[in-house]
Amino acid sequence: MKSLRFYWILYTAALKARTEYRVDFVLSVVTAVMTQLSALSFYWIVFAQSELLGGWAGREVLLLFGIAAMGLAVSEVCFNGIWQLPHLVVGGEFDRLLVYPVRSLTFLLLARPELHAFGNLVSGAVMVSIAWSAGPPPTVAYLLLPVWVHVP
Repeated sequence: MKSLRFYWILYTAALKARTEYRVDFVLSVVTAVMTQLSALSFYWIVFAQSELLGGWAGREVLLLFGIAAMGLAVSEVCFNGIWQLPHLVVGGEFDRLLVYPVRSLTFLLLARPELHAFGNLVSGAVMVSIAWSAGPPPTVAYLLLPVWVHVP
């Protein structure tokens, strides 16, 4: 329990450090939403021309698009630090990470959250909400929900 508290403090400190510059935070979120909107405009153009695409209806593709955006956001918020590993190895800093009195992998994963992930999370949630309101998924989707939400 003590280590969970430590990692929570580490993560919130990393978030505070990343959000210290408010304009950077706002621009990161706005840029992520605009990126999702540009992909969504392509989606809209395709489905304005046809009802189905490979047997998939527009709301089904929108639901998958939203779930993928939210999954990307969660990985960038919680596990983005793994991309620092090659830089630590090449820069000779990896051994310093290994001697910290904490679990090195957990520390590395949580130490650098990405701010634009919040924009991806919001836009993904909006897409899922729109797709869900257009028509709920079939019953089998509810049965598969534990598989989709599986946390290792």
